[in-house]
Amino acid sequence: MDGGWSSWGSWEKCPGLKCDRDIRIRKCDKPAPRYDGRYCPGPEAQKTGVWSSWSAWLCIPKSGKCGKHVKVRSRTCPMNGVCPGPETQKKRCSLFIPCPGTK
Repeated sequence: MDGGWSSWGSWEKCPGLKCDRDIRIRKCDKPAPRYDGRYCPGPEAQKTGVWSSWSAWLCIPKSGKCGKHVKVRSRTCPMNGVCPGPETQKKRCSLFIPCPGTK
């Protein structure tokens, strides 16, 4: 019988002096492999990634090419990592471009 993963545990501080990220662990015990069954595929542990720097703020339309705008900036989490916090941030932008045909 092949093994199956348990749920991921809670994020915890990574042990060790040189570890600056959080870690979470899961176990191959739902069920555990038996009778020449395969061990669970994939990683047993995940570390949080380290975000890239934030991009510059851009004022972009909320929808289409006119009307109200919103300021947006983003960052990336390398190697499909798990990074804490949001990938994008938004805030108000004072730019308003009237749509054609509106008064």
